[in-house]
Amino acid sequence: MKAFGGLVVLLGLAGGAAAAEPASWYMAGHVGVNNLDDWPAKVDFGGVEANGKLGLKRGNHAGLMVGRETAHARYELEFGHGRIKIDSLELSGIAEPGGQRGHYDVVLANIYRHDAVSASLRVFGGIGIGWGRAKLPTLRFSSGCECLGPASRGGLAYQGRLGLAYQVSPGNSISFQYSHLSLVGPRRGGTPSVEYGRRSFGALSGAYTRYF
Repeated sequence: MKAFGGLVVLLGLAGGAAAAEPASWYMAGHVGVNNLDDWPAKVDFGGVEANGKLGLKRGNHAGLMVGRETAHARYELEFGHGRIKIDSLELSGIAEPGGQRGHYDVVLANIYRHDAVSASLRVFGGIGIGWGRAKLPTLRFSSGCECLGPASRGGLAYQGRLGLAYQVSPGNSISFQYSHLSLVGPRRGGTPSVEYGRRSFGALSGAYTRYF
């Protein structure tokens, strides 16, 4: 939370400094896929621990952003959402098919640097920090054990992003970007309890930006 508070202060100072430069407000949205392929877990049966894992498929990844852009910087708030597609369940070497879906949500404050490659093409890179929550549904083995879910937890989230933007017109642009997002893992108490570790993963998406 201290890191998040510090970035909010930094954004405020940067926004104040940017007010003296030519700047534009914008809204944007992006949609694509994440490359989550697995998520290891620890299951505790009341003193006896076992290793588990979810086998995952690529899921949807999307976000909405609002921000302010200057000649070489952007400051924005992003609301993101993604799907966790569960392909298989595994515990102590026993694997069964999945088919369920979980999801994650994030709220991030992002700072970018962008530079022109040509009159209409720009490259950009940025970092973001904020809060995220990952949530898994009921995950039941054929034995009846709900050993790997349901589970959820929220906490610190952060990301890095690189991309390429094309200015279609003075008020519109499209971009393609790669994001690397880190989330705390879901957790559930009780017996058995389950805890997933922090997970970092990439996502590819295309975005549309409208300037005002």
